[in-house]
Amino acid sequence: MVPTANSELTVVSEILRDYVTAATSSGGQDSISSVRPSHGCSERSSRPEVGGCFSGETRSAASRWTSGLQSQAGVRRNTASRWLGVRMVALGVTIVGVASSLSVVFRRTLTSGVVGLTISYALDVTENLNWLVRMTGDLETDAASIERIDEYSRLASEANSHCTLQPAPCWPLLGRIQYLNVTASHSPLSPPVLRGLNFTIQPGEKVGLVGRTGAGKTSLWSVLIGLLTPTGGAVVIDGLDVCTVPIHVLRSRVAVLPQEPFVLEGSIRLNLDPTGQINDEQMWEALRKVRLAKHIRSLPKGLDTQCQSDGSIFSTGQKQLLCLARLLLRPAKIVVLDEATSSVDAKTAAVIDQTLIHACAKRTVLVVAHRLSTILNCNRVIVLDKGSVVEMDTPARLMANPLSFFSRLAASSGLMNPQSSHPRQLVAP
Repeated sequence: MVPTANSELTVVSEILRDYVTAATSSGGQDSISSVRPSHGCSERSSRPEVGGCFSGETRSAASRWTSGLQSQAGVRRNTASRWLGVRMVALGVTIVGVASSLSVVFRRTLTSGVVGLTISYALDVTENLNWLVRMTGDLETDAASIERIDEYSRLASEANSHCTLQPAPCWPLLGRIQYLNVTASHSPLSPPVLRGLNFTIQPGEKVGLVGRTGAGKTSLWSVLIGLLTPTGGAVVIDGLDVCTVPIHVLRSRVAVLPQEPFVLEGSIRLNLDPTGQINDEQMWEALRKVRLAKHIRSLPKGLDTQCQSDGSIFSTGQKQLLCLARLLLRPAKIVVLDEATSSVDAKTAAVIDQTLIHACAKRTVLVVAHRLSTILNCNRVIVLDKGSVVEMDTPARLMANPLSFFSRLAASSGLMNPQSSHPRQLVAP
């Protein structure tokens, strides 16, 4: 009887392995595809105007595509379940047949009670094995999330997470930034995204970063706050190499206004001051600078008005202005704007630009440009191409040179004024 039991276990393990592989694959695809319609429903319920952004034909095609993905995942999952059911029934029938045949063969030595008990238990094997294999397969499928958590927990910490150097509380005092032959790449096997950058940004200077997609604009400021670790050279802020500063300290001393505004779930006061260190008078002053004070005063609870995570009580432009007010309340000497006006209207973009001119006059500002008109007021422009600095000068001087890379970018973007007697004169922003 032992060889028979071993062969049964071997068959069950083979079936279980094949079933788990198929169920895990279809379950993952079903989870991914189900996110799309639920996200679309929540977006349309919170922002009805989103539904009118695309034609009915486009929405119908996207809906059919998503439905197709869900149907494929459902069919695969049901097919795997039926596949398992058929094989478990076949295995159960085989076991019952073997037990019955053995009962006939040994009918002279087995009593009727033993034969009945043997066949009764054999009949239960089909259902019990089916349940056992299904539960084992579901356990392994559901354990994929635990495996991901374990994988994330084993990821290496950021390079300077355990640095012991504690800079002075007032650091950086001036805001001088030096890039000393900086080279960086996203992984050891990938090509460098920054190649030998050498330049200095003086305290209080406003510098625009210009280049085509993939030129290295975002990577340039990513090494500034430790999102990307240099593979060569050093980034120095007021005499300290950023790789020697603890990551939480470094990021608390540099303020970033991202391309996509984000709003925390909680009160407006919490969004402006998550650490609880700013008084209401300072908050209202920051809101006045970004021209949101009147709107927030009109709300029933003022600063105590609750915000949802999607920021549904604000428009996209107002959310960006709220993020700008949060930035102004931080005493950071270095400010980074990563295409901060790309998703807002022209009026909001003008408010952001004017606020930076007046409120950040004594701060060092890096502006990643998505439109060249947004960096015409900068003291200098750094033009990047394939991770290298190709030009660096004032906007006026670069525009005056018809052979400059910046001038060609301006011409291709329509920034030149064709009606002017001077073909390289800028269009008024």
